[in-house]
Amino acid sequence: MPLDRRPIEQMITDVGAEAFQRLARLFAAETRAAVGEMQRLSAAGDWRELGRQAHSLKNSTASFGLVELSAIARALEAAADAGQAASATALVERLEKDVETEIAALDRVVTALGD
Repeated sequence: MPLDRRPIEQMITDVGAEAFQRLARLFAAETRAAVGEMQRLSAAGDWRELGRQAHSLKNSTASFGLVELSAIARALEAAADAGQAASATALVERLEKDVETEIAALDRVVTALGD
């Protein structure tokens, strides 16, 4: 799914292109780390913490226009909070699969700002 450019454009307006580029790179690194942590939490069956992490990811990905990742994180939060182990595990796997594609789309925006 394509990026929602509205929050990205608003952030660029608010902080400027250079600051946005730095923030986006930091966000990408933190998002990859968060997905790795969610894999660990899922394997450990720590649904409470997984739900909390998914809530945070839901909000941060929406802030950077990553609509699909935000939707997956929202569903993961609900599944983890309900203790639905199979659903939560499947959603973590989906996050793992989709995170690089979504971050690559954001990276194209960041790279274009530098041109």
